Amino acid sequence: MAMTITNPAPVAAEVPSAYREVAQGLEAQFIELMLQEMEKTIQHSSTDQASEFYRSMLNTERSKLMAEHGGGMGIAQMILNQIYPSARPTPQPNLNAAIKIYGQGGPHE
Repeated sequence: MAMTITNPAPVAAEVPSAYREVAQGLEAQFIELMLQEMEKTIQHSSTDQASEFYRSMLNTERSKLMAEHGGGMGIAQMILNQIYPSARPTPQPNLNAAIKIYGQGGPHE
């Protein structure tokens, strides 16, 4: 009978809200820069100052929503891994591979 061990998912430390807000804010800024660059490739019918200001505000709000919902692009998590390392999940050893190599009773079976 084959023995299978399931590794429980590693639990990351609870990240303080201030760190999470900073990471999401940086991700939103990056997304906003991308949207601005994308906007430059479109020919707009009106190029007056009011329209440009409105598009800028719209891109800002879009970027905030994109960063907050659905996990964003993953940039916030990468930033959190750097500024709050204890939030990073610890890798777990693959015990199933060890069982296949050594058998159920250990290496001297």
